[in-house]
Amino acid sequence: MYLKTAVQRCFNALGWQIIRLETFRTLSDRAESQAELSSDQEDQIEKKISSELKKFAIVSKDGISTVGADSPLHDFYLMQRMPDTYVTTMPEKRAFYRELFDEHAKIAEPWYDPVRIIQFMNLIDIANVLPEGDYLELGTLMGHSARLIWRLMRSDGHLYCFDTFEGFADNDIEEENKLFGKKISVGMLPAVNLDEVKDCIDGGTNADNVSLVKGWFPESFQGYENIKLRFVHVDLDLYLPTKAALETLWPCLVPGGVMIVHDYACSLFPGVKKAVDDFFSSLDITAIPMGDIQESAVIIKSGKPQ
Repeated sequence: MYLKTAVQRCFNALGWQIIRLETFRTLSDRAESQAELSSDQEDQIEKKISSELKKFAIVSKDGISTVGADSPLHDFYLMQRMPDTYVTTMPEKRAFYRELFDEHAKIAEPWYDPVRIIQFMNLIDIANVLPEGDYLELGTLMGHSARLIWRLMRSDGHLYCFDTFEGFADNDIEEENKLFGKKISVGMLPAVNLDEVKDCIDGGTNADNVSLVKGWFPESFQGYENIKLRFVHVDLDLYLPTKAALETLWPCLVPGGVMIVHDYACSLFPGVKKAVDDFFSSLDITAIPMGDIQESAVIIKSGKPQ
């Protein structure tokens, strides 16, 4: 049943909402949480999941995705050449992109998102040249986006990762479902092990420039109010947490700093767009869609860096 449920949840009836491979595995883990699996059973689970994924006929090599003509996802994929400088004058950047893509592909298969990787490269480059500020992610979960930020940020910077690491809060889910007519469940996101998240982010190097901050935001932000930030990634999915994040973190972003809000125009989480549009319209600022799979938005804070 776990496999059937996972495949069904890959697509909704109207939007073909895509989830990542780790969700397959998380669903599998939850379904079998009441019993220990033998190694043979685990192998069977992996084979079944692999078989389902092969039906989509999507493969990657050297940072490029190909989609089989008979794949049910064929009409939903783009094909585009890499940015000009990656091809002409900056081969080292092309090589770094491919390294990041291949690393991401291991956990994203087959929902590759090269646009997101390139946009993160460009936007964190903008943040890196600012004279001050650290890096912060709010909504880290398993650490995959934080890993990308950590790989791209300045070596003398510090990355703060805030999350409950326990999934959604009851009151946030209740309000989301009431406001937008959704049926999101508290158990949609799993609880995660902090040591495993840290290892995912820094590759098991025990880096001292990554801090995981566990707790319910904004209470967990107490003591960090005076922090200066050059880059912020918000991935909270729901209206109330996203609203609190913008109100709390925008004042901490230095002039010229970059904020990315995940799921901005994602059909599954309409509360994110409402929170972003309501907050920034009051400041006469327009959030710019980033063009990645989950329709993130980008906001760069105006003003001259100090």
